[in-house]
Amino acid sequence: MLDAIKPLLDSNLITEETRQEITEAWEAKLSEAREQARAELREEYAGRYEHDKSVMVEALDKMVTESLQAEIREFAEEKQQLAADRVRYNQRMKESAQRFDQFLVGKLAEEIKELRSDRKLTKEATQRLEKFVIKALAEEIQEFAKDKKDAVLPSEETVMNGTYQPLARPLFIYVNGTKGAFDKDVKAFVEYYLANAPKLVKEVKYVPLNTTEYAAVSKHWQSKKAGTGFDGKNEVGLKIEDLIKRIKD
Repeated sequence: MLDAIKPLLDSNLITEETRQEITEAWEAKLSEAREQARAELREEYAGRYEHDKSVMVEALDKMVTESLQAEIREFAEEKQQLAADRVRYNQRMKESAQRFDQFLVGKLAEEIKELRSDRKLTKEATQRLEKFVIKALAEEIQEFAKDKKDAVLPSEETVMNGTYQPLARPLFIYVNGTKGAFDKDVKAFVEYYLANAPKLVKEVKYVPLNTTEYAAVSKHWQSKKAGTGFDGKNEVGLKIEDLIKRIKD
């Protein structure tokens, strides 16, 4: 519109005052139009903002609601699954406990039965051992009593009568036959030995021979018979008289 009235404003047909009024009116109208346009734009933008805001809020609310509902459903499912798992776990634990109780009771019953059996066997074995020991002890006592009865105690009497054997034996002197016959010192020693042996033997805590045995030895010495009656053997319990009789030249 300014281009339409510009030739008029530039002509000399109107006064300067009119030109000024027209220009001011135009500027005022133009400012009013601009303000109106701005107001319309602000109103339009405000409407669009409110609409977009409402849409965004609604979309956001929907998104949050749906997400929350999904989370709640997932949580509920997990809770339900957890409850089911807990029920299954409790059931398995109950079954395991029952099996363990059965195993424990059975094992304990077996152990008790075995213990009773062992105690019974031990008792029987102990009884057999006691019977054996008592029997063996009785036999030993009887044998000991018999041995004690048959035993010969060491004494001068038992040694002299020959019953204390084999721990008692005679001691001999061996004389060379030639020297015994012709050496007067050897002859004197032997005769002194035979005559005083019963007395001297007791002084050194030995047991003498009896009178008969000394007589037999003296007779054998007087006969000057050489040799031995043992014949190279070590014999126990042989009497002096029998030993002298076995001597060979």
